[in-house]
Amino acid sequence: MAGRGALLERLKIKREESSNEERPGDGGTTSRPVPVGRAQLLRRLNVQNQAAAAPTGGLQPIAPERGAGCGRAQLWKNMTQRPGEGALRYPEIKSQETPVRTPATHGQSSQPDVANLQSQLDSMSLQKKRCESVIRSGVEGQTFTAAVNYIRLISKENAQIYEYFVGFTPEIDSRRFRFIMLKQHAEALQFVGNAFDGAKLYLRHKLPLQENVYECSHPSDNSVVQMKIIYKNQMKMSEAMHWCGILFRRVLDSLNLTQIGRNFYDMETSTPVPQYNLEILPGFVTAMAEYEGGIMVQVDVSHKVLRRANALEAMINIYKRFPKDQVQEQIKKELLGQVVMTRYNNKTYRIDDIDFSLNPNDTFQKRDGSSCSYKQHLRDQYQVRIVDEKQPLLVHRPKKKKRGQENITETIILVPEVCSLTGITDAMKNDFRIMKDISGFTRVKPVDRIGRLDGFIQRINNCQNAKKILEDWGLRLDTAPLRMEGRNFGPEKILVGAGRSVTTGDKADFSRDLTRAKMLCSVDLLNWAVVFCERNKGNVNNFIETLSKCGMELGMKISRPRIEGLRSDNTSEYINTLKRLIKPELQLVVCIFPTMREDRYSAVKKLCCAEQPIASQCINDKTISKPDKLRSVTQKIALQINCKLGGELWGVGIPLKKIMFIGMDTYHDPTRKGRSVVGFVASINDFATRWFSKAAFQEAGQELADALKLAFQGAIKAYFDANGDLPENIILYRDGVGDGMLPIARDYELPQLREVIANVKPNYKPKFHVLLSRRG
Repeated sequence: MAGRGALLERLKIKREESSNEERPGDGGTTSRPVPVGRAQLLRRLNVQNQAAAAPTGGLQPIAPERGAGCGRAQLWKNMTQRPGEGALRYPEIKSQETPVRTPATHGQSSQPDVANLQSQLDSMSLQKKRCESVIRSGVEGQTFTAAVNYIRLISKENAQIYEYFVGFTPEIDSRRFRFIMLKQHAEALQFVGNAFDGAKLYLRHKLPLQENVYECSHPSDNSVVQMKIIYKNQMKMSEAMHWCGILFRRVLDSLNLTQIGRNFYDMETSTPVPQYNLEILPGFVTAMAEYEGGIMVQVDVSHKVLRRANALEAMINIYKRFPKDQVQEQIKKELLGQVVMTRYNNKTYRIDDIDFSLNPNDTFQKRDGSSCSYKQHLRDQYQVRIVDEKQPLLVHRPKKKKRGQENITETIILVPEVCSLTGITDAMKNDFRIMKDISGFTRVKPVDRIGRLDGFIQRINNCQNAKKILEDWGLRLDTAPLRMEGRNFGPEKILVGAGRSVTTGDKADFSRDLTRAKMLCSVDLLNWAVVFCERNKGNVNNFIETLSKCGMELGMKISRPRIEGLRSDNTSEYINTLKRLIKPELQLVVCIFPTMREDRYSAVKKLCCAEQPIASQCINDKTISKPDKLRSVTQKIALQINCKLGGELWGVGIPLKKIMFIGMDTYHDPTRKGRSVVGFVASINDFATRWFSKAAFQEAGQELADALKLAFQGAIKAYFDANGDLPENIILYRDGVGDGMLPIARDYELPQLREVIANVKPNYKPKFHVLLSRRG
């Protein structure tokens, strides 16, 4: 035992010995308790100060009292005791020097050095001291003033709030009922309506009792419900980010913005895109956190793409394209996992299932026990009339956590006719013209982005309801986005082959320069095959000739491939031909499809990635059918092929050597009951152009990467195999971590990484940096 534990143990032994020596016997009386801890400290100071002030005589030793002095009091005694007074002996502490005092003489003050002793006591404090802000400023580049997407939330200095937990007996599941019953005592609580989330209550004043009990009337049957409001914590506003989030959501609601998912959108200013039957909603994504300058609201522009077609129209379209026995399977394949929005209440739902046995005329049981059809319910509640009475119904299963119990799964039934599809289809994503037109609305220039932020601030400050919500808590939003000093480093040099370099230019676009220079590291394509339909043979031959010419310009030798023409475009013909062609010596297979079909593409990629691994390139015949664009398209394909073969296109000069960059993220698949995949990549050379990668499956809803340890071990080994040495600098970028998961990521993931580093070899201590990207 060492430190304060040893100190207290020795004091205890000394006190027991002293007590045994002075005990008068079994019939002895118990003495009055002697002060301990800080009380004993103050008592000794008082005695010594009185002795120092005496007109004659020096300071007389004070006899030790039974049971006197523990902790800091005994430490004080030990440091102020004169030599020869029988002080306890403690192990020497090299980092602290105990002041040596000589016996006081007549006319000299024997008062201890209070400042020195106080400094030593402060060094033993268990309270964490707030660290000073670390400010680092560069010296290179030209400085300029930049506006950032942060807005200061100004509060009164040292403003405090009080956090309470609200419970009900019997328990009330309905969040709406909890609000109603709490508001029954709003006057007594001086309750501000936007400070309760159903469980936590925030107040600007402290209630008289630690546990406050109130009687409420249940909204549905007027029965008596006991409500307990239990004090939990007192904190500064900057420490209550959960409260800040609740408050600002109320502010956004007061602006008549509609919450879709996590973001808020303005339904009244939507922009139609009639040529594609789309509608684009402008909105904002917000997040709040405490920074060195106080509480900041991070605001960014967001857009939501809605399809004007509803789910029923999508079903009808599938019915026209597929045989009758495949319709239900295809409908589920295309719609499951998609998000729809019901226009009558502007809420979004994920499609978890499709029930073909139900229709709008079927009934369900309401809360009051009566039965009602889905059609009648929509007409009575939202004045919505259903036309198609034979359509199947959509199923949404939200998971709601009930305190102290497992997740409770409810079922919400939706009518496809009134459900608008959100997002864009894969076919739209692959259409360059559609994506270009959509980007004209969604890609906002920096000047316009700042203009949107200024408009957002003015909208809040000019809205009386929004201002009142903030003013009730002594808050106000700043009048402009935050300004900061930035540095312009100029265009970056891009390293290419043959020892040359190109500059990025002001727009950071160097794609054209790459097609005119040799690649940083090229891999010759000597043994490869092309599979295509016979009717596309002319386009295929032109492509092969152009690819060979482009390869030479890029520093890549491309030989004549083996070509296999197919009579039909059936998926089975492509798969069987590829299985026959794929050999260990083959470097690449190129599949040219007459049309893009997802099932055929998926089948080819499954074969080439999982069953018989080989580099593959899939091309749509339409892409290489235009002679005027064939060269530019083929150049890009050549660059892709070189990467897939292990080549390197370009690099940048990285000042740090022996450095490894790691990227890590988790993807949740909504169509597979939330099963997730974690992706892990790590650079293994100085240019960060060669990478080690690993993927692992996780259980449903699991955000943290359990396979992190194995992935990191593999990355370290791959780096050593490629360089013959270990990295001295490691930088990990971890994406998609929510506010509540940050401590878990710190306490769970980082120890795994440290353990891997500790087991690599003795005395291996690289500089390790972790950057966590917070999920907004």
